[in-house]
Amino acid sequence: VRGIIRGVSGVVVGVFRYPVKGLGGESLPSAQVRPGAGIAFDRRWLLATSDGENDGKIFSPDHWRPWNYSVTLKTAAAAAHLRASIKEKAEGCCVLTVASAGGDSHSAEMDAEGNGGEKLQKWLREFLRLPQLRLLQCPTPGWDERELPLTVINAASVNDFAKRAGVAVSPARFRGNIVLEGATPWSENAAKEITIGKSRLRALGEIPRCPATQVNPQTAERDLDVPKLLRKHCGKANMGIYADAIAQCEITKGAAVNL
Repeated sequence: VRGIIRGVSGVVVGVFRYPVKGLGGESLPSAQVRPGAGIAFDRRWLLATSDGENDGKIFSPDHWRPWNYSVTLKTAAAAAHLRASIKEKAEGCCVLTVASAGGDSHSAEMDAEGNGGEKLQKWLREFLRLPQLRLLQCPTPGWDERELPLTVINAASVNDFAKRAGVAVSPARFRGNIVLEGATPWSENAAKEITIGKSRLRALGEIPRCPATQVNPQTAERDLDVPKLLRKHCGKANMGIYADAIAQCEITKGAAVNL
């Protein structure tokens, strides 16, 4: 499955969900995707660092920038040591688990309104040394935008960038929901539509990369200035594309892809 298959552009080699924005996520064998809402529970929570006084303004239609006051790898590299996963239950409820690279893990029974994470929040405050941190549920499908697109990473593009820059770069650094292999480098940037098995996605444009990608997801060290290297060797600091489901569908690891 790692080579180019006749008549298709590649193969899905990874499907990922990131329940808490800024933390590592979980690998899935498959995932249901809804238009405008991405994968269920993906980036459903955020670790806010404000005191809450400006929440009404931050989430207003004219000022939608939650990342300005949340934990990200840009502001807290230690977050790379944490992975979040979900055990889904009925009617939007779930068990949210956050585990550290050292093997420590904490779980919380979360209801559909996002309640139930007080003890998990306390542990996260201590781990990240952020006493005002709050575990918040997103009021809409996406944190940075009112809709939640999928992120698609072409491993061939990452490999081409790494070769040009003369460094080792893993696709995991870019935290895609869908990772492809077998496609031509950078072919995703010209795509208008993506077919994955029987599922169809609409391509929404390239993803600009921020300083969060400077952090190595395995070591939590800020070891590469990825945006600067992308601009220098590839002409712009973009990697991967946003996409949205045209209709509710399922994305499965191992499925053939046509860009």
